[in-house]
Amino acid sequence: HEWTEQNPFGWQDKRLVSMMRAEYRRVFMQSMRLPSDDGLGEDLTDLWTTSIMRRHNAIYPDVMPTLDTIRQRGLKLAIVSNWDASLQSHCDDLGLTPLFDTIVGSLDVGFEKPDPRIFEIALERVRVKAEQVVHVGDMYVSDVVGARRAGITPVLLDRHDLQPEADCMRVHTLDQLLPLLPV
Repeated sequence: HEWTEQNPFGWQDKRLVSMMRAEYRRVFMQSMRLPSDDGLGEDLTDLWTTSIMRRHNAIYPDVMPTLDTIRQRGLKLAIVSNWDASLQSHCDDLGLTPLFDTIVGSLDVGFEKPDPRIFEIALERVRVKAEQVVHVGDMYVSDVVGARRAGITPVLLDRHDLQPEADCMRVHTLDQLLPLLPV
C-alpha cells in the first residue's frame, strides 16, 4: 500500500488516462486476435466505451436496495470518485444519480482521492461534518487512506475478501453496512 499511496493514479493527467485506455484497447484487440491496424479498432471504439469499460462498473444486486434503505432513513449520500469527465453520464446511465445528494468527480474538482480536499468538497455540498460520515470504497489507498485524511470513518467494501489484512472495517456486501448506520 505504501507505494500506491505515494503514487496515486492521476486522473487529472489526460495524457496518462489516454495512454491507459489505449493500452486497454490494445490488450483487448490482442486477446481477441484482431489486427489493430485495419480500421476495426476504430469501429470497436464505441463498443469499447459503452460495453467493455462500463461492464466492470455494473451494479451488484445489493446496491439499489441498500441505497434505497439509506435514503428512507433520511441519510445523505454522495459519490466521491476518481473518474474522468464521464462520471455524471455514467451515473445517469446506471440510474444512480437520483439516489445521491451530490456526485463529486476528481476531474471536475481538481483533486483525487486520497487527497482529503475531494472529500471536503463532498462534505460541504451535503452540509455534514466529517465525524458524521462513513465513506465506503473498494480501494484501500484511495478510499480508506483518503477518508482517514479527511477525518471520515472508512469502510472497505471487499467483495472478494482480497484485503483481509486491511486495518479498517470491512464489509463483503453493501447491505452489511446497514447495521452500522443510524436507523
